[in-house]
Order: sequence, then structure tokens, then C-alpha cells
Amino acid sequence: EGAYFWLGSLYFNKGKMNESIGYFLKAVQADKPSEYTFNFLGCSYSNIGQYAEAEKYFLKGLEIEPNGTACLVYLAGVYLKTQRMAEAKDLLTKALAYDSSIIVQGSVAEVFHENGLYPEAEDLLQKILAKDSLDEAALWLLASNKLKSGRMADAEALVKKCISINPKLYWNWELLGQVYLKLARYEEARQSFFKGMEMDPDNSIFYSNLAILYAVEGKTNAALNFAEQAFQKGMAWETIYEFQYFDFAPVRRLPGFKKLEKKYFPDK
Repeated sequence: EGAYFWLGSLYFNKGKMNESIGYFLKAVQADKPSEYTFNFLGCSYSNIGQYAEAEKYFLKGLEIEPNGTACLVYLAGVYLKTQRMAEAKDLLTKALAYDSSIIVQGSVAEVFHENGLYPEAEDLLQKILAKDSLDEAALWLLASNKLKSGRMADAEALVKKCISINPKLYWNWELLGQVYLKLARYEEARQSFFKGMEMDPDNSIFYSNLAILYAVEGKTNAALNFAEQAFQKGMAWETIYEFQYFDFAPVRRLPGFKKLEKKYFPDK
């Protein structure tokens, strides 16, 4: 299980969900797979919008550890995405009752954030930061929460604080680029995305963001070039249409995109 889990985690962190699923499926075939492997497998399926598969593997993880907070929290996320609000609330309540640590509070806040429940996410994140004002994960998620809820000045200040704490984390630069993109500060967005790309050059998310940036600027050839590189780096087809982290619509509307899509995803 160990080697497959490690490889699955590697691809998961790079946003390559199809590859991560392949390795996690091999990992769960071990004699005694852990609930953590089922959790990551469920998260991988959830990230590409395959919620029935995600639910199946979260439940398998809970068969091993009924109080496994990770599976409880992220299964609740699936229920929120599929409009099963009461079931989601029951799971989140159970998770926090079993473990009210900062880690679990942060995971619940992440689920709220991913499902557009920004006030609920912020309430938990502020509680975490009241205990530790330099908690990097909480600061980053709060910055993203501010971005998604349209509070751009707050988002910019928070992500810059994250960078001041640790300038070597690529996801800080990626989020700063998103803030600048939303503010139409395109050159600063471009610099931020390229800065993050230097730290993780195989991560498809930077190529995806740059494709969006060039599409918004009306630079069709550059946008399609970066979209193709994103596909080559492992960007999943589902991400184009279903993933909620960024809006790929400006690229999808470009002349020539359908041809590119068919080249890399001929069966879709």
C-alpha cells in the first residue's frame, strides 16, 4: 500500500486526479488498506465531480474507522454538493464532537468554503486564527474565502501575509495570481503565476490559470498554447467543466479550443 499511496498523494497534490485515482485504487487492494487511503481516493473522485464514487470510498473508510474525521468531513462535502444538507450537517457535527482540534476545524471550514458557505467558513477560520494568528493553512483558506466572496482588498492582504511567512510555497503565489486576475491587474497576475510555476513546473494549475489570463486579454494563440500545456501536464477533462476552483469558460469560448479538446480527450 505504501508506495502506491505515496505516488497517489504526489499526483493528488499536483492536481492530476486521474493519475492519483489509479494509484490509490492499487493501494486499497492491499491486505489492510487504511481509512486515509480511502479518504484520498474519495477526495480524488470528488475533485472531478464523480460524487457517487467519492461517497462509496468515503463510506469504505468509515467502515474501518467510524470516527475517522477526514472521511466524515469530506463525505459531508459530497452531501453538500449533492444537496443532502441534513446528512452533511449530521456528519460535520459528529466530526467536531469527536475532535474539535484546529486541524478538524480547518477541514470543516474547507468544506464550507468549497460549497460556497463563506460566512460559515470564515467563522471557523477566525476561531482558528484567534488561537494562532500565523496559522498558514487558515490564513490561506481565509484569503481564498475572501476572494470567492468578492472582498478583494482583504484577499490580497491575507495572501501577501502568507507569502511573507513562507515565500516558497507555490500555492500562495497561485492564489495571489488569482486575486490579481480578478482585479484585472493582469501583469501582476502573470508574474505571480510564473513565480509559482518556477517552484512546481509540472503543476497543471499554473498553465490553466495562464490560459485563462491570456484568453481574458484576447491573446488567443497564447491562451491555447497554455491550455495545451495544461492538458499535457495532466489537467483532467472534468476540470474544464466541473471543477469549481477557477472558471475556464474564457478558454472554452476560444476558436480552436474544441479541436484542442478533441485531440486530448477524444472519448469525451
